[in-house]
Amino acid sequence: MDARALRLGVLPDLWDRRIAPENSSEPIGFTMDRVGINDDELWDEEDGFFYDVLRLPDGSAKRIKTRSIVGLLPLCATAVIPPDLTERCPKFTQRLGDFLERHRPVLAHIHPLDVPGVRGRSLLSICDETKLRRILTRMLD
Repeated sequence: MDARALRLGVLPDLWDRRIAPENSSEPIGFTMDRVGINDDELWDEEDGFFYDVLRLPDGSAKRIKTRSIVGLLPLCATAVIPPDLTERCPKFTQRLGDFLERHRPVLAHIHPLDVPGVRGRSLLSICDETKLRRILTRMLD
């Protein structure tokens, strides 16, 4: 994630513009891994990795189980938020709260922001900690 956008407090605005394609009402992170097991989502629970999905002309979907950069892309959508960000960037904190309020279904798929990590830092990610650890296990294998 762009650390400058994070510092300037504009990240939620950028997410609002990018979260759903023009012709979709579903957030991108939500379509990557919906609740339940679905053949047309990118996350493979058994392997603990994201894969490409091929849409066939009949409307069905086929997951292409080839480990590629696709599986690592969620790592690019991850940022560590320092504990003092609330005081230093109240505009960001407000916008992030507003964003999360507008996109409640997204909360089921992202790491909980109210769970502090090492030294009180928070993780802002489209994957929860478990999925991030599984992705890193595959990457560092």
